[in-house]
This record gives sequence, C-alpha cells and structure tokens, in this order.
Amino acid sequence: MSSIIKVNTFQDANGNALFSSDGSGNVTLSNFPNNTPAFCAYLSANQTGIPHETFTKINFNTELFDEGGYYDTSNYRWTPPVGKYVIYANLFTYDTDGGTYRMRRGRVTLYKNGSTMSNPQIASGWQENSTAANSEAEMQTFSVHGAVIINQTTATDYYEVFCYIGNDNGDSNNAVGQDGSVFYGYKLIGA
Repeated sequence: MSSIIKVNTFQDANGNALFSSDGSGNVTLSNFPNNTPAFCAYLSANQTGIPHETFTKINFNTELFDEGGYYDTSNYRWTPPVGKYVIYANLFTYDTDGGTYRMRRGRVTLYKNGSTMSNPQIASGWQENSTAANSEAEMQTFSVHGAVIINQTTATDYYEVFCYIGNDNGDSNNAVGQDGSVFYGYKLIGA
C-alpha cells in the first residue's frame, strides 16, 4: 500500500515557500542556493603573437553567459563576490608558422590580482610534447588546462588566465586558438 500527498506549494514551518508545482509536473524551487554567480568566456578570434616563454594574459573577450555580471570583457577578468568557487581554463595552443620543433611546451596559470596565486601548482596545468629531430611536428597543437577551488574572502579580488608557450626555435609564432579555449567559474553550494 502506498500513500500520495498532493500539494501545489511546499512550505517550511515559518510559511516560506520551498517549492511549488503548476499542476502539470513543472516544479519551481524557491529559496534554494544555486551555483551563481557563474560565467563562461571565450576568445572571439585567435590570439596570436604569444611571446616565447613569457607569461601572457589571454584576452577572453566574449561571454557565453555571465550570471551576476562579474566578468569584465574589456579587462578579461572575473571579480566574484565573497564565497567559494571553482575556476577553470582550457587553452588550445599552436604554432602559427607551422615550423618543425623537437619540443613544445605550454602552461596555463590562473592569476589573482595580477600575479600568480600563492599556491600555483593547484591553479595551473602544464604539457610538453616531443617529436623526432628535423621532422614535421605532429604535436604542434595541444591543449593545456588548469582548475582551482578558491575561497573569495573579499569582493575586490580578481582572476585572470595567463599562458606560457615555449619551443626549441625560441620564436614568438605561438598562438591560443579561438576553438577549444575557454575560461569559466561558478559558485560552490554548501562548501
């Protein structure tokens, strides 16, 4: 034997609505925490001319979404309010002249307030690829990614993505591609 309770609105002991139904199976939650603020930004075009072995800020200038309006597309940074957040970045890197290299290396690093975070190993990703000497490099393109959980204790701290790319030739024909490069963050619930 089973029991069925039918209600349109479920309230707590103080009369605050927790959720309601429209009678057609569509439920609306009320007064529940959510994962906002949240954002997702990407490049509107390839970012070329990345200097050899130099940390360079990546210009994520286009928003897929920005819940709360805390991402700045002109300074390419996120300044969330106080709370705990996951922040992630993926960069698709490549060489613009198609040269041959034995070694290519790349790193993505999250910066806080214009400098590397105090514990950067949890906020950065590194990749290095090798090919045979004097051969056309099959691995000239690769992705690097990094993620971190932050405890935002002041509403003025901001976060940016920097990239480091190196190669055996030492040139600056490095780029971050529009396709596959993304920077996003969202609030953790209950943390």
